[in-house]
Amino acid sequence: MKVLGPDTDIFENIQEMNDWFAVIEGDLINFGNIPENWQLEIANAYYVYHYGISDIYQEYLPLELWENPQFIYKAYKILTDHIHNGSGSLAWWDIEYFSFPGSFSKKVINSPEFLKIIKLSPEAISKVGMLDFTKDDFLENVLKANWEAFMYCPPRVKKSYSCVLKAVSIEGSCIEHASSALKKEKAIIDAALNSNPHALKYIPKSIANQPSFYLRAIPALVRTQNYPQDSSIDSREFHIYPIALNIYTNKQLEKMIINFEDKVVRRVLWSLWCDGSLETDVLLIAKMKHHFLDTLETQ
Repeated sequence: MKVLGPDTDIFENIQEMNDWFAVIEGDLINFGNIPENWQLEIANAYYVYHYGISDIYQEYLPLELWENPQFIYKAYKILTDHIHNGSGSLAWWDIEYFSFPGSFSKKVINSPEFLKIIKLSPEAISKVGMLDFTKDDFLENVLKANWEAFMYCPPRVKKSYSCVLKAVSIEGSCIEHASSALKKEKAIIDAALNSNPHALKYIPKSIANQPSFYLRAIPALVRTQNYPQDSSIDSREFHIYPIALNIYTNKQLEKMIINFEDKVVRRVLWSLWCDGSLETDVLLIAKMKHHFLDTLETQ
């Protein structure tokens, strides 16, 4: 191994690389048809990613490779396949994405390969440094390639009203990673739910518990699913309610149900109540079924 600095060493040649992967990984990387110097440096990037210091490796990496979009893309593609196929030392359920050790050059960021990299690994957005995310359509293009990249955006992006509004308009679930203050903004909440009603699960409880909010949000969420329409079906036999509705406790469901006339909505909330109830009392269950499913006399 070639020592680059404290806690950072790399493979010196292809034979050393193959021996290490055969013994430690139990499987060689499938490089396909790429030059040997690329193979060696991609293997080194993988090794440093797990065991080394990225800044030292980046300083070592030849400039023509660091600024080569095809090389960086190939590193992500080959190593992502290696990890996800379970060949790597960490299986896919332990680590989901490869992250290149070091930042990206402007040449890589401005290349067509950049969005391909983001699609493979949303965490790659953290490699762009102090780039202006509000410039042109940069953030929009990134999130359209892989909306999960918003989770890895810098805090300044998650605190930016314009950036967060753009993000949730593309995919409502991005609101999970917005700053606490922006999660309470009506325009951002509306845009998130319009984009994806399942974003309801990330809405602050103080807002989600307001009748003026849930009377609009829950029916919109329910209508995104195909639910049994036959009222004779015992809904407890089906896990038909959206996970997003798990933000509500059974007590909250009991209080809010009287505000809904929609039978499909009522059956979904009934199913949710049943799954959340530890009660086995037949009379209680019958009483609550009447409360949830029968037409109220006051309506």
